[in-house]
Amino acid sequence: MHYLCRMEKKRIVIDIVSDLACPWCYIGKARLERALALEPDKYELEVNWKPFQLYPELPEEGSGFAEFMQDRHGSSQQAEEMCLQASESAKKEELDFRFDLIKRMPNTLEAHRLMLLANREDLQNALSEALFESYFTKGKDLSCKQTLAEIAKETGISEALISKFLNSDEGLEEVQYEELQYREAGIETVPSFIINNQFLIQGAQDPETFLQALEEVPAEGTI
Repeated sequence: MHYLCRMEKKRIVIDIVSDLACPWCYIGKARLERALALEPDKYELEVNWKPFQLYPELPEEGSGFAEFMQDRHGSSQQAEEMCLQASESAKKEELDFRFDLIKRMPNTLEAHRLMLLANREDLQNALSEALFESYFTKGKDLSCKQTLAEIAKETGISEALISKFLNSDEGLEEVQYEELQYREAGIETVPSFIINNQFLIQGAQDPETFLQALEEVPAEGTI
């Protein structure tokens, strides 16, 4: 009698430190997913999205996108070049960036807080994708609670739960504390991918870089 030998999957936990209004975080997500698709049966994967605000100084309602980008990059021409570079990189990952539709640079604190609720519902990855797509492809304002509620509802979170959560301060201190911890640990660049709490990849790296890291890092729970 012959028995099939089933290979045990390597357990991998990836904490993705990111900002939901960062184009390279969306591109990095796509590249990680492309890497994992190359070896779909090799890893038992857990992905956790962690908060990081690139621009925490923004007012609660955000700021005008064009004006912010011009101030940030020194001129409208340099801002356009940055958007073009991001769009070209996104296109290679089959992502459609529409910077022409974006009117607001959002304060993403509420979006990060909503990600905590999605995590409890096991819908964090779905919400991250929905938020990225809504902002970069549809130009929706992630500073607006009503917009955030509509996006979250589409992922399957109940409308009543979303409303109760967004109309409270629940999770606010947790988000702020987590972000502070990453800053104090030296995280300055997003996306940052922390693999099994042992291996750090910074930036939207190519799939080969991710695969090499997944191969080299010890399985979660081992030393």
